Amino acid sequence: MKILHYTPNFSMQTETFIYDQICAVEAKDGFDNVIVASYLTNLESRPFKSVKHIPIQQLISARITGILAFRFQQLAFFINYSAWSVLLKSENPDIIHSHTGNGAKLIYHILNKLKLDIPVVISYYGSDVTSEPLKRRFYQRDLSRFSNQINTISTVPTHFLKAKAIENIAISADRLRVLPNGFSPHFSTNPKRIFYQESLGQPYKILMVGRMVACKGHSDLLYAFSLWLKKYKKNAQLMLIGDGPLKKVIDNLIISLGLEDNVKIFSALSHQEVADKMRMHDLYVQPSITDPVSFQAESFGVAALEAVSIGLPIIVSDCGGLPEVVAGPESDACYIYPQKNINALTLAIEKMYSSKFCGDEVFRMSVVKRLSQESNTNNIIDIYKELKPYD
Repeated sequence: MKILHYTPNFSMQTETFIYDQICAVEAKDGFDNVIVASYLTNLESRPFKSVKHIPIQQLISARITGILAFRFQQLAFFINYSAWSVLLKSENPDIIHSHTGNGAKLIYHILNKLKLDIPVVISYYGSDVTSEPLKRRFYQRDLSRFSNQINTISTVPTHFLKAKAIENIAISADRLRVLPNGFSPHFSTNPKRIFYQESLGQPYKILMVGRMVACKGHSDLLYAFSLWLKKYKKNAQLMLIGDGPLKKVIDNLIISLGLEDNVKIFSALSHQEVADKMRMHDLYVQPSITDPVSFQAESFGVAALEAVSIGLPIIVSDCGGLPEVVAGPESDACYIYPQKNINALTLAIEKMYSSKFCGDEVFRMSVVKRLSQESNTNNIIDIYKELKPYD
């Protein structure tokens, strides 16, 4: 079966789960995959046998093109239809798998313009459901039409996002499948075995991984961490891994709270380096919030899943799909608190610190088995076969 994957940018550092899924399908017998992208990045760290580049046609500059194509919803006028026609004839895919809502919009215009009837899988991942449809009327209209076609199936990683897809894009429930993201084996194959012991006199190390945007809740964690240090007089360090538009705001907050000696930031690390950092820490926190301005929320939480799979105890807010990701047997390994409640987060940190956690393999494996890359791969293959049964 020939699968043509379209992703607007191959491959974003924050979209490892897309790359991992495509590679996992490619490793299965009977599947031939080709990737097409409008923008190319990180190709050295994300190798793949067949990557095609069909850029968005430019008007004056890339910035102006982006504003017109996406903010003003004129994408249809910037597509190189002739290049796509040649590509689709030469590749002759059985299925097109469009990754992200903006990716699906481009495929929608192409199939309509070229009058092609190719089965399509649309994978939505987060803000393309929670935020974009509320801000862009034509985005919602086009994706509702596309997603409800008889030869189209859409996937979302959580039941939370399924409900949002029904509400915000008006996708029929029978055209939606919940397909949790998988995760890299870097995290689960060598789990953490040594846990924090206060008697050794070492600092208690807390970690958070996430792009520095409002919905990730960095400021809540910094305020809670500062309160915890002052109230309980603990020796502790906080590491933040990530970068983004709020980096300067976060830097300034660290200074204003007097946390320069307690907080470290790493802007960009490889997946293997993130896994190594997780093993060196004692607690993982994901303090995500629903951003009242952008409407973005934590649709899944891959970093939280990776932390669980490596064996870290974890604190997450009840934002979006996070409670689904960490669902498992009752355990001291996981604590869920109400989003935006800094006092509750402060108490959760103290509870985890005081629990003398020494690992919970039953909880870890229950999450790992349920959300493994193998499970993700088998489920997406079942969806391909539903759209295009083998002869």
